[in-house]
Amino acid sequence: MADTTINGIPIVSAARPSPRLRPLQAVHHFRRLVADKESTEHVFHIIGALDGGHFRKLTRAAMTTEEGRRAAEARLDLIPYLDDHDALARLPEGSLGQAYRSFMVREGLTARGLEAEERKFQPKTYDDILQWYSDRARDLHDLIHVLTGYTRGALGELSNLAWTYGMNRGGFGDLFIAFMGIVEMKSWVPKEPLFRVLREALRNGRAAGNLYTEDIEALFAMPLEDARAKLNIQPAPLYQDVSARLTAMSRDKDDGKNLPYAPVANG
Repeated sequence: MADTTINGIPIVSAARPSPRLRPLQAVHHFRRLVADKESTEHVFHIIGALDGGHFRKLTRAAMTTEEGRRAAEARLDLIPYLDDHDALARLPEGSLGQAYRSFMVREGLTARGLEAEERKFQPKTYDDILQWYSDRARDLHDLIHVLTGYTRGALGELSNLAWTYGMNRGGFGDLFIAFMGIVEMKSWVPKEPLFRVLREALRNGRAAGNLYTEDIEALFAMPLEDARAKLNIQPAPLYQDVSARLTAMSRDKDDGKNLPYAPVANG
């Protein structure tokens, strides 16, 4: 029989309600996200509405691995570490930690800020491994940008979600946003091979190791390319090619900041 606790902490609290699919709610929040792509809160609404118990299965599967149990036994809160830019600056030059710090400073982002966006949707309620693992997945979203090379432009965010879906082998919310976002972008740039970019991201995500069960501090101390190799993170040449063209197109427009393929503003 599979273990139901780790260090006495339940993997899934008995008080948690059974999740159900709410597709109409997902569509509603996707429309609001399209209207304001900076409203990250709606992403969490969509993921929650389309989870249907997937993340429970993902968490239980991860806890059967040696790496997953080791990480869960420590139950580290990553946010203080990820947001300690002074400590990250002391990591070796060329390390993943240095690259992550540069990305977050350049984009004006913090792990605490992403947490605040999710808490608008769902306050932290449960003391179980599922809550910790879900928080960990959220906190590592921006690290995926650094590891994969996907930028914070619209196509980069959609590719990040598709890659995450591939890594997790599921998660309808991530795939829904990625697919519907590409459909939305296609109406603006119909000649670009956006669905091929999506397939590239899915394929690369499926080939990668599980970032969520990694020792993040050890990973951060590694050279960036070594960290990518450890996780088997593949290059995305098609994404890089299309993203460069879309960025150039947005700069050619007077109102480029309002186009769906424009780079995301700092915030």
